Amino acid sequence: ASVRAFQEPGSPMRRAFSYCPYTTTDAQKNQNEGVGFWLAGAVTSFSESVRVETDGAVAVVVIDNPPVNALSHHVRRGLLNAMAHITSDSDVEAVVLICAGRTFIAGADITEFDRPPAPPGIHRVLDAIESCPKPVTAAMHGTALGGGLETAMGAHYRVAAPSARFGQPEVKLGILPGAGGTQRLPRLVGVAKALEMCVTGDPIDAADALAGGLIDAIIEDNGDGGGLRAGAVAFARRMAATGGPHPRARDLDAKLAEARADPTVFDEFRARMARRTRGFLAPDLIIESIANAVTMDFEAASAREREMLVELLAGPQSAAQRHLFFAQRRAAKIDDLPPDTPARPVAAVGIVGAGTMGGGIAMCFANAGIGATLVERDRASLDRGLAVVRRNYERTAARGGITGADAEARMGLIGGSLDLADTAGADLVIEAVFEDMDLKKRVFAALDAVAKPGAVLATNTSGLDVNAIAALTKRPESVVGMHFFSPAHVMELLEVVRGAATGPETLATAMAAARRIGKVAVPVGVCPGFVGNRMLAQRRIEAERIILEGATPARVDEVLYDFGFPMGPFAMQDLAGLDIGWKAEASTGSTVREILNESGRRGQKNGRGYYRYDPETRARTPDPEVEEMIRDFAAGRGIEARAVSDREVLERCLYPMVNEGAKILDEGVAARPGDIDVVWVKGYGWPPYTGGPMHWADAAGLDRVAESIRAGHGRLGGRHWAPSPLLERLAAEGSTFAALP
Repeated sequence: ASVRAFQEPGSPMRRAFSYCPYTTTDAQKNQNEGVGFWLAGAVTSFSESVRVETDGAVAVVVIDNPPVNALSHHVRRGLLNAMAHITSDSDVEAVVLICAGRTFIAGADITEFDRPPAPPGIHRVLDAIESCPKPVTAAMHGTALGGGLETAMGAHYRVAAPSARFGQPEVKLGILPGAGGTQRLPRLVGVAKALEMCVTGDPIDAADALAGGLIDAIIEDNGDGGGLRAGAVAFARRMAATGGPHPRARDLDAKLAEARADPTVFDEFRARMARRTRGFLAPDLIIESIANAVTMDFEAASAREREMLVELLAGPQSAAQRHLFFAQRRAAKIDDLPPDTPARPVAAVGIVGAGTMGGGIAMCFANAGIGATLVERDRASLDRGLAVVRRNYERTAARGGITGADAEARMGLIGGSLDLADTAGADLVIEAVFEDMDLKKRVFAALDAVAKPGAVLATNTSGLDVNAIAALTKRPESVVGMHFFSPAHVMELLEVVRGAATGPETLATAMAAARRIGKVAVPVGVCPGFVGNRMLAQRRIEAERIILEGATPARVDEVLYDFGFPMGPFAMQDLAGLDIGWKAEASTGSTVREILNESGRRGQKNGRGYYRYDPETRARTPDPEVEEMIRDFAAGRGIEARAVSDREVLERCLYPMVNEGAKILDEGVAARPGDIDVVWVKGYGWPPYTGGPMHWADAAGLDRVAESIRAGHGRLGGRHWAPSPLLERLAAEGSTFAALP
């Protein structure tokens, strides 16, 4: 009774005391009964992660749930309780919602996705914020993403630090914004911008958010030490002084008018995004849900939004994409590398080889503000390489990706040299010469003589023996593989190859450098082809065998394209160049690829490969001459043509890859099945909505995969069909790759 007396609005004792952390029974917490606080301390705590601090008549609701203030159940519970208290407190005139730490709410707690939701739900919390009679201002810094941005849109006003970023990235987890994101966002920024943000998942900056109407003000640091919080409190006081009414995003209608007048905006957007969203389920439902904002009332459209979210969460695509999210996080952790292992600072980089790979690698570092020196053997090669880099930057600037000034600044960070000694001051030297072991050994022997002590020496080999390369130096502990994927400045993946002698600091430095230049780094061991190319070789062997049995290259490519790859194996070989690794003097005419090279076909580079290419558009068409060459080649080896089903094409191309992945795990070349999945999704275009080869195999059933592998080994033979002991064991146990420790 005394506590209730103290809670009465206007009580003198109320002004004399604040509230300390409360305690309630588990049942009360689960049911969110009451506010549950005690008068005693200087701060009112409403859960272990939410507190209210007063600044005059402004209640500052602070979320403190490190590291990223995710919307865990205790955050939702604390917010709901805090809003209930604030709503009934006549001393509070305005509310600021802000976060402690390095960021605003960065999204939902996705570890809760696979568990029954703990109350209260986010919709109940947003209703409490939105219906508060006092103006609520969300003050954002860092990133406001997913459920975090949806929470902010439930507030009446939004302000942000200049460096803040805002996004609805749920699509990247195979779901849609399910807490009103597809309903409030188009009302604030318009349909076109909402479609772009929700379907791409890409964030926008504070300037863009202000111009579009997502936020109401940018709070500059005025130098008095207050920064965002002080500015937000001052803004909240001004809003309270207006007397209201205070706007609710759900009630705004003006920015929906254009789409109501011309609903073709949705079909046009679908067509524009078709290539990017091919095979994914979530983008189409996101577009439908935003269209509902235009054609349905808020409550009905929000209810349908929640139904769509439940549908997607229960489906295989979201499970696969969530698997990849966690797998990518785990890939960065090396179990036997102590977390406090120091990474050496990398302020300058030397790159040996100014070809396609070397130039792309230089751009990676320049884009991150790190100077790079390209070293070539002759002036013509160096000038050609630097010219390609400049053209790449100019094209990016012409498309609006960067400004012209940015292009010049980045180009200014890339120097050229004809003297290997000019890498002597580099902290990291990356060899990016032609994939020839003798050449790489000569380069490393020379680097060993000029590189400074403590420099990391990295080889960009795509599959050669890093241990043999390291052995050519007097410092094998400083040698590591850094396998970039082409084009290096575009592709996200970087295989960090740990040699037998690679030291802990060298490994830590390579991983840290990869993060700094925005790469997804996956540590792998030494073996021919490492992880990605070793598995790719199995697919290539079987694809080439299938075309001898009667399927055309175009048919094989079509099956894999329909599965979700951006292109099939033969189109990919044409793109890369059929002559990569081929030498005329060593050609034996023992494979289709060799006879194509012997006939002068080089792929896209000369318009003739497995396909013919239009010289203007580079569009490909099947080549009847090549199909005849394949039939003749097969007949000469006594292989009879037959009908090959699409299912056989798919399983024969992909199951040997899974089998090889199991061998890679057994050998310790990859630490986890998820690492293999990340390599293939980020480096080779495996469709993310299937989760990568190992997750996909789990979903297909390892017993089925193992049975097919055994049958293939019996019928076709070959090392790549020899069953992996690990695959056999897991299949016999009824287990999965995901169950491995």
